[in-house]
Amino acid sequence: MRAFSDSLPYLYPLRLFSSHCWKYGHHRVGIHELLSPEWTKDVDYIDLSVPESHPLHCRGDDWYLCNLLSDRISISDVVLVMAGTYASYSYWMKVEVALACLHNRPILPIAPNGQQRLSRTATALSEFEAVRWRGRSMRMAILNVIDPVVRKRFLDARLLRTLTALSAQGQPLRRLPVWPSMPLPPK
Repeated sequence: MRAFSDSLPYLYPLRLFSSHCWKYGHHRVGIHELLSPEWTKDVDYIDLSVPESHPLHCRGDDWYLCNLLSDRISISDVVLVMAGTYASYSYWMKVEVALACLHNRPILPIAPNGQQRLSRTATALSEFEAVRWRGRSMRMAILNVIDPVVRKRFLDARLLRTLTALSAQGQPLRRLPVWPSMPLPPK
């Protein structure tokens, strides 16, 4: 007979695609560092973007590269777009934003720390306001823009992992833990 926990989702990470310029690849790493205090990479989220250290092998063919990017963006839950002014001059960031629109993926502009002016490439096609360079606000914004079914699946999986860890430690489960990063539901 299967245990109750075996029938529940245990691992449903969010699929993020971060559109960034390779010249400013440290911004992509910075996003991971901001998400990390509460979310674990490859457990809570998967980054589908293309870092310079692991480029897509496209045989020098832009059309083929565009198709590979399209495949990644089509399965992402949200596209995070670095909204620094350099985005206005990056051809591939424009392509990635256009592909996000084509696949009807939410676009979340992220303003780098200290940035006053934002790129229209990142903000013009987004339905959402740019998020400042803060971990909590970034996590909240991601959860607010993704599909409600995906959000529920993600939060349920996190809750299950927490309950499993607590029971493995032998702690009694008298009341459910409240996520510090999640607002309470309206009454």
